[in-house]
Amino acid sequence: MVDDIRIEKINKQYLGRSGPTNVISFPMAEGNFVGINPHVLGDVVISVETAKRQAEESEISLEEMIDFFLIHGILHLLGYDHERSGAEAQVMRAKEKELFGKIMQKSEVRSQESESRKGLSMESERKIKVLITKVGLDGHDRGAKVVSSLLKEAGMEVVYLGMFQTPENVVRAAIEEDVDVIGLSCLSGEHITFTPRIMKLLKEKRIDGVLFIIGGVIPLEDIPVLKDMGVNEVFTAGTLTGPMIEYIKANVT
Repeated sequence: MVDDIRIEKINKQYLGRSGPTNVISFPMAEGNFVGINPHVLGDVVISVETAKRQAEESEISLEEMIDFFLIHGILHLLGYDHERSGAEAQVMRAKEKELFGKIMQKSEVRSQESESRKGLSMESERKIKVLITKVGLDGHDRGAKVVSSLLKEAGMEVVYLGMFQTPENVVRAAIEEDVDVIGLSCLSGEHITFTPRIMKLLKEKRIDGVLFIIGGVIPLEDIPVLKDMGVNEVFTAGTLTGPMIEYIKANVT
């Protein structure tokens, strides 16, 4: 792969022709090195600058134009020569068309497969959706808002319900928003009161596979009680958001 200046020099030096061209072939079956290596066909030199211009004129991609030039050059290495006669030129053009068509067909199949993989990748990379809420009379929401912001920075989608919610509102929103995680912030000591009500509603609505986590001012002795109720994990006040984010990513299926 060379530029116009380089292929013009090669064209002049080895073929005695002036000006740049698109492709030049040097078969190993000709010249002083015949028989040195019968497994090597020879060299193909392509001007990328000329290929780019001709690709634009033909309204195809540069890669496709280079593929066509490479086919043309290899056919020369195999003994085809469009300059020997009109009949041979027709044979060579037919072979070029055949081979280029096969490459284009394979390229189209690869493109379709790539688009399919891209679609699957986009599905597999769907953002984790987290519902953050507070229930009861707990009126302190700074921590919940900070957690919501950090979860968003971690690439998650966050639905923040705000303060003074009821268990019914929480579960209804979880269903409507199709969330992966319910995150309950508790600072007022009402976690033991509201958690079983939320769990009961989740079971009644047959909501399976939703991660239920609680964070806030939670006495250590209440953690096993909450987990027995069905809470997946509890993050006490002062817990860094890193472990919470890692836990969510590791446990959302």
